[in-house]
Amino acid sequence: MSKNSKGFCSACLRDQLKCNRGKPKCDKCNERGTKCSYSFELKWGGRQYKDMSRSAGIPNTRFYKGALLVKDKRLIASKSTRRVRQFLQFGQEEISFASSFEKGYKVTVRQHKQGEKQQPKETLVFDNKTPVSLASPCDEVVPVTQTAPANMAPELVGLEPGKSSWEVSTFFDLFINETAKFFVAFNSQAFPNPYRTVLPQMALSCPTLMKLIIAFGAKHRKMIAMVDEEANYPSLEENGWPSEDFEYLGENLLNQALSELVEKLRNSRGRTDDSTIAIILLLSSIGIFFNDDRGNWRTHYNGAKRIVFNELEIDEKSGKHPIYYRKNSQPHFFVLRWFIYLDIVGPLSSGFFHSKSEEVPRPNLNFNWLYGENLDQSSMESLEDISPLNGMDMKLLSFLTRVSQLVMQKKTSSADQGNHFKIVSEAICLDYKISNHLQESEAQRDIVVKKLKALSDATMEKRLERYDILRTSNLIVGLTGILQLRRRIVEMAQDSDLVTQLVQKVTDLIRAKITVNSPTLSCMSFCFFTVGCELVDDSMSIHRNVYRDRLMSLWKKGVPSVLQAINVMEECWRLKKPWWVVLEEKDLDICLAF
Repeated sequence: MSKNSKGFCSACLRDQLKCNRGKPKCDKCNERGTKCSYSFELKWGGRQYKDMSRSAGIPNTRFYKGALLVKDKRLIASKSTRRVRQFLQFGQEEISFASSFEKGYKVTVRQHKQGEKQQPKETLVFDNKTPVSLASPCDEVVPVTQTAPANMAPELVGLEPGKSSWEVSTFFDLFINETAKFFVAFNSQAFPNPYRTVLPQMALSCPTLMKLIIAFGAKHRKMIAMVDEEANYPSLEENGWPSEDFEYLGENLLNQALSELVEKLRNSRGRTDDSTIAIILLLSSIGIFFNDDRGNWRTHYNGAKRIVFNELEIDEKSGKHPIYYRKNSQPHFFVLRWFIYLDIVGPLSSGFFHSKSEEVPRPNLNFNWLYGENLDQSSMESLEDISPLNGMDMKLLSFLTRVSQLVMQKKTSSADQGNHFKIVSEAICLDYKISNHLQESEAQRDIVVKKLKALSDATMEKRLERYDILRTSNLIVGLTGILQLRRRIVEMAQDSDLVTQLVQKVTDLIRAKITVNSPTLSCMSFCFFTVGCELVDDSMSIHRNVYRDRLMSLWKKGVPSVLQAINVMEECWRLKKPWWVVLEEKDLDICLAF
């Protein structure tokens, strides 16, 4: 073969034959009937002498031999890596933070009782400067006008200046613009999402809270990448760059936040502020959202409960001091609403678990001042009687409070037959009250909507469309509360008419009104789970995809905890057992109180 073999086809080079470089096929390959192919040296762009060292200034990139490569691959994971990491624990450390939190919460309460008795009982100091009156349930609404900065400086979360600023801003922005949507039923300009406004503002003055927000965004970003098949860059993997977690930075921030919270509780001397409670509730939400043991939702929820009792000067044994549900936009009332929602919906979507932490009594929540007859009518006429934050009207929320309390009471009443019958009797009465409220309120709303539709206003049509979604959410949540009374408290059989008819009604509403892309999916996830688990009979199996598809839609949006809920739901269908029994038998403590 000729020494000058440049340009020979690959077959001639392999067999050491002289190639005439014929195109598209050389003579040798034609004679032998073999495949003829040529290798070409590819160059980027059409200008061979262009200065390849110059770049367009794209963030997080660098040039290597004329090719644009990603500099820091923390935000890229291969397809195989995503599949493996999907079910990994958040951290690898074996330190049990739960016990530290339990001790910290108890020490905080004990120190307060010993050293802070001079604090007036009618006030709550939430910023160590301004006392807030707790005596009156009505306070002036102060609108939130400030917004959090779009670009987050690393110095705000204890990082070196200029280090990882891009990731910090990215994860913070993701939480504000995407993750925060899962905490409310409907994002509305009339009712700004406090997780996008109030919570970030609180974080600006609390580095620990800011670290948690960024860590939350990092974990969510990782989950989005796991389920997004388009987030795969095999060519970059082949260049030898190591693949790192989306939450590389977030994990470090979460570790710091956990340690800082423990230290904060130890040194608080009984004095805690709203930011501390927000930190604990956000940790609980991390546990709920990601089903993560590092952010065990129940541990943090009970810790928050102790601190709330402590700050409100409530006797844990009696719990008589009421906590009023206020719509005010100040951080203090936002944190209390957050705690109240978790206190109500948490037990409705979790099983019976026996632990010393649950011996903390539940607070006495008061909603009475919120839903007087005049207020109900006026708010209904303005289409504001159903909160877009939780997808419920306040009267229904107060009823669900009692449903949640009965669920917890039923757990401890097994040995006391007299108390058991009392709880069942109250559940039957509550069933009637909720059913009657839903029927009457829906009839009133029909009248209001009929009048407003006659206006033929384009703006009003959009408001009515949104209002219809909220009405459906309110109705489904209310019917789910009735189902919990009948199944978990009264212990009606799954195949009884009062249960099957109720399940069918909820199913029809979901199929007709709640699409797989509905903005209310997250706030109704506990409804999808608890009602879907009742489809154990073969005659109801045709409806199973209605619930599975909507929970899977949340999974595809980066909410991993619903995947375990789907597994439990399918286990209920297979074993024909109640979902709370399956949870207890398998020692699973899931919660869908988003």
